[in-house]
Amino acid sequence: MDELSQLVEETHPRVLSEALKEEDELSIAIFMLSVGHDQAAKILSSLPEEKQGLVAAMILKMDLVPQNMVEEVISRIRGKIEEMASKVVSFGDPTQRLAEILSRMPPERQKGIISTLKAQDPHAAEAVLEMRFTFEDLKRVSDTALRLILRLVTKDLQSLALALKGASEETRQKIFRNLPEDVLGALQGEMDALGEISVRDVEEGQRRVMRIIRRLENEGLFDPIRDIAEIGG
Repeated sequence: MDELSQLVEETHPRVLSEALKEEDELSIAIFMLSVGHDQAAKILSSLPEEKQGLVAAMILKMDLVPQNMVEEVISRIRGKIEEMASKVVSFGDPTQRLAEILSRMPPERQKGIISTLKAQDPHAAEAVLEMRFTFEDLKRVSDTALRLILRLVTKDLQSLALALKGASEETRQKIFRNLPEDVLGALQGEMDALGEISVRDVEEGQRRVMRIIRRLENEGLFDPIRDIAEIGG
């Protein structure tokens, strides 16, 4: 990755938005075409919705652009980004950071904090819960807890099959070991029938499985953090 693309990659989207807010569509288009595709997509996504279409239309009109214009645009916008980035500190995804902090606390303390957060902001609390325990964390729970989960999850074999297509080998094997032979055979047949699937399909399958697990958690039948702590996971 070249230095300009690396700069965009490491810059918070709000900083990009602020640096570009007074730039015209041509300048933004030139800058976007001077970085990698992933970084260009990040730039476009950081713009106000009404400006995104204008910049996209400008890109379609561009062909030959004077070298001195390209150099001037890159130098100006790069300077703005570097100046603005130097004035702020990014702590990353706050939801993920809080989930990681909570995961290092005793289960009872976690519950108290989540309860308080739910009262203040239910959506934020749910987002933290989703990151606190993910599909991949199933490899860390006890066999007893996993069998309880699988008794419900295997009622929707297609969702579990989708979820497992993108899971690590360790998670797959943990789940396979805790399934009855007949259910395991049916699940593997379902996975084989799926063939190649998209990341989006995998994520949707994992979301469906996690919704079932959240239901068990809400009903007090499964406490993932306590279970993992008790087995030293």
